[in-house]
Amino acid sequence: MKKEEDLLFLLKSLGLTEYESRSYVALIDLKKARAKDVSNVASIAYPKVYSVLASLKKKGLVEEELGRPRIFKPVDPAKAIKGYIEERISTLKNQAEQVIKTLAVRYKASSDGEGKAIVIQGKRNVLSKMREIILKAQREIFVSIPSFELLGVRALLLDLNAAKRRGVDVRILTSPSTLSKDVEIVLDLIDVRIKDGLESCYVITDVGSLLISGKSDELRAIFITDELSVKPTREHFNYVWFESMPASSYLGRRDSKRGVIILAGG
Repeated sequence: MKKEEDLLFLLKSLGLTEYESRSYVALIDLKKARAKDVSNVASIAYPKVYSVLASLKKKGLVEEELGRPRIFKPVDPAKAIKGYIEERISTLKNQAEQVIKTLAVRYKASSDGEGKAIVIQGKRNVLSKMREIILKAQREIFVSIPSFELLGVRALLLDLNAAKRRGVDVRILTSPSTLSKDVEIVLDLIDVRIKDGLESCYVITDVGSLLISGKSDELRAIFITDELSVKPTREHFNYVWFESMPASSYLGRRDSKRGVIILAGG
């Protein structure tokens, strides 16, 4: 039962609705089925299941065979989910660019930036804001960063360790360009995964999200607290995390020793 719940949670984190997730899993188990069969297995009202299957078909996750009765079958998950996510990421990137431009204009036009997106210029200011939201986080800290050097991740170990000790879910995504010795150090504290070709740079916490761009000496970021605006970035993180390799495996560790470490001064 727990595995089923975890699977549904993962599908929903990728952007599917509760009904879509349940229907897709049901079809995977059934191989092919009538809408009525999907309705029974997924525990969805029969009149509702047709619209759910139509939505899954539009997203490329389900195919329909012509004839009577109408028969539905799942598309191979390895192909279907990857295609769906790639299209979703492309859409999210375009939407993110539009949101950033719109919010930046609104921020500049407002004499009071409180409660709105905040534009942050300069590496020192960006790192200061990042440390602030890490210290305030109570539930989650998700970091996507191509290289630890860009944001000085090692300098934040005390703060990340303190967050881990107070029960915060701390995860970091990085690329192979981060030095193995730096990954080793951080891995002894928290979950780290490696994704080849990772370019996105952002920090998500339950107090807000930092969307970061620019080179190390010319960093700029937009700080967003509105959950609806943060949601696409969180969905992107969840998908890439799902696709990435655990750093312990990447480094050839047989047994990861992740956990809380009591650092001096921590």
